[in-house]
Amino acid sequence: MIIKATLAALLLIGVSHSSTKSPSQVYLEYHATLKQSFSDSAIWPYYIKSAKENFERQFPPNMRGRAFYIMKSAAPAQVRVSEEKIEGNTATLILIPTTPSQADRGEAILRLEDGSWKLERVVWRVP
Repeated sequence: MIIKATLAALLLIGVSHSSTKSPSQVYLEYHATLKQSFSDSAIWPYYIKSAKENFERQFPPNMRGRAFYIMKSAAPAQVRVSEEKIEGNTATLILIPTTPSQADRGEAILRLEDGSWKLERVVWRVP
């Protein structure tokens, strides 16, 4: 009986720990994946479902590789999160490039989807 209770407690701890990534952690993982990837398929696990659907609706299959390349090129090589604001199921991150870049500031909007923070959109400002 004690073993069952201990196992149940450990499972609950493991489950709650696996979904505790902060919006900033999720974004920084996404950013590293974006910069290292050669295909848009690598980034979709980080986005809400409707973001992928909108991308596919906006770009026909023969244009998606080029659109991904533009997304990848527009993002600075390295970034840091200067501010994280969470309001309910929405998080807003202010992003600052840490390497020379044409962009001087970015903003990422994340939403809780299926218990995990997922990107809705990322916008980089070029002065």
